[in-house]
Amino acid sequence: MPPAPYAYRQLEDPGLESRAQGLMETLRCVKCQSQSIADSDAPMAGDMRHQVRIRIAAGEPVSFTQDEVTLRGHAIECRINAEDADTFMPSPGLIQHFHAPGGPGVRVDSHIYEGYRVPANYDSMIGKLIVHGSDRETAIARMRVALSEMVVDGIKTNIALQQRILADGGFQQGGQNIHYLEKRLAERKDKSLSIV
Repeated sequence: MPPAPYAYRQLEDPGLESRAQGLMETLRCVKCQSQSIADSDAPMAGDMRHQVRIRIAAGEPVSFTQDEVTLRGHAIECRINAEDADTFMPSPGLIQHFHAPGGPGVRVDSHIYEGYRVPANYDSMIGKLIVHGSDRETAIARMRVALSEMVVDGIKTNIALQQRILADGGFQQGGQNIHYLEKRLAERKDKSLSIV
């Protein structure tokens, strides 16, 4: 069964919605059927896994049932955007230096490289950083290290925002929903207004 679609609630500030909508699910557990198959105990060669993913995406049947798929571990995905971590304003420009993190359980899906010019006219997402661990704590720890290793110089990114979210006790405990980021941004805004 394919994953359920995510619903978004209309935010009070339409400008904030356009800047933050893509971040509402920025740190979510990746629990889709294709991930289940990739991590299952079913004996499958790499090529067969890809074929099964394609069949699922096409809505075609597969040769085994969901009951035969064993879920293992926990995955987290951070969407890395070329935008200011505080204002969500896009940050087009030239990437002067790029270093992708690596290691066991770490994957980077991106099209950027040193010398790449991030255009102003398109979506600001420049990559996805995905980690997998044996449990939620391990995945969070692995993501914190991966974010600290990631270098994108020359433009602003939302990496600092991702790091703040991962450091938040509420996020670490789990049980968050799509309103998590909206609430944290409102709390931060209220806090900054009370200081002035």
